[in-house]
Amino acid sequence: MAIGNPFGLEHTVSAGIISAKERTGRDVAPAESEAYYSYLQTDASINPGNSGGPLLNLRGEVVGINTAINPRANSISFAIPIAMVKQLLPALMAEGRVRRAALGISVADLSFEDAEQLGLKKRHGAYVVRLRQGGPAQLAGILPGDLIMRVAQDSVLNSEKLRWFASLLPLRVPSEVEVWRAGKRIVFQVKPAELL
Repeated sequence: MAIGNPFGLEHTVSAGIISAKERTGRDVAPAESEAYYSYLQTDASINPGNSGGPLLNLRGEVVGINTAINPRANSISFAIPIAMVKQLLPALMAEGRVRRAALGISVADLSFEDAEQLGLKKRHGAYVVRLRQGGPAQLAGILPGDLIMRVAQDSVLNSEKLRWFASLLPLRVPSEVEVWRAGKRIVFQVKPAELL
């Protein structure tokens, strides 16, 4: 259920189902290339006035924050998962803003064919496509063509997951980044910089 005052209509509740999780920037347009996406998709109506309000389950628990719609569709809406909000709350409460970390890389998803050629049993990880000159990953020794498998304690399933995990790393504190290179797993210590 989405609760709010859409178009000034007070005390409005709209109901629907959650039809998908982890919708990405490819699913929600217009998408900013540097933003982070892992939306819940719902058909509960979200409009100006209840955007920013809670998305609740039938037990009254907040499961997300109503955020966006697909303007070309009828009742396809998106909410930020509450687990993601909870990860950001400590920084918001301490500093009043979120300072995101960055590794200084551009990444792409691994295809099934790529996984097979690399001798991996499943599609897992994010390919390093480009490195920012003098950026944290380059300084640590990561190379284009490396496949990032893990960041700190988090297993990297795809490029979206990598972007999110990396954004939460402590700034300028060494963090483990594990890559697959030439049939071997190698662990680097990377000091993330602030994403500007």
